Amino acid sequence: GSVLIATFLSKVTHLFPNYRHHYDNENPMGSKQILHSHDPKDVKLANENTFFVLSTRNMIDSTYSRIIGNRNQKYQYYNTTKNYSIDNFKIDKAEFEQAYNYSVNYYITLKDYLPSAYLRIDYSEFCDNPLNLLTIFNISEKTYKFFTDKHLIPIKTPGSYSDYIINFDEIQDYAKTFDPLPPI
Repeated sequence: GSVLIATFLSKVTHLFPNYRHHYDNENPMGSKQILHSHDPKDVKLANENTFFVLSTRNMIDSTYSRIIGNRNQKYQYYNTTKNYSIDNFKIDKAEFEQAYNYSVNYYITLKDYLPSAYLRIDYSEFCDNPLNLLTIFNISEKTYKFFTDKHLIPIKTPGSYSDYIINFDEIQDYAKTFDPLPPI
């Protein structure tokens, strides 16, 4: 979700034409830059004009997504290829808990760095329709209509969690014992 937001603000709207990836987060933010990061310490790279967007997501869904991304070593999908292959696998409760705790710790750590003013957007607000970001950011629909490189906008990971995780029912029962709300 956070890559979609950053891509949308950078490539579709051109509000922030200089897109910095998480591996380019050593220098302070400059004018018209957007920095996509998952490191809470990167908040310190901001300046007085920095606009913060916090992307949140159901923690259970985020955990499944993290596990699937890590296993496949693929975190973003695009409309350029329609036939994605799904390699399924088993996970155990410890792997689920570790991935869940990683996300929880991210939000807990982020609390210490996040400024008081920021825009919080939950993945559920736009995951089924990325054009909802136009409304969220109060951007004209014409902006998107004139955007010709729609193949650059990430899409949801194809398939369902159960398509990837062979023992999904077992893990889903365990997942129900965790809090789905981000701790922020």
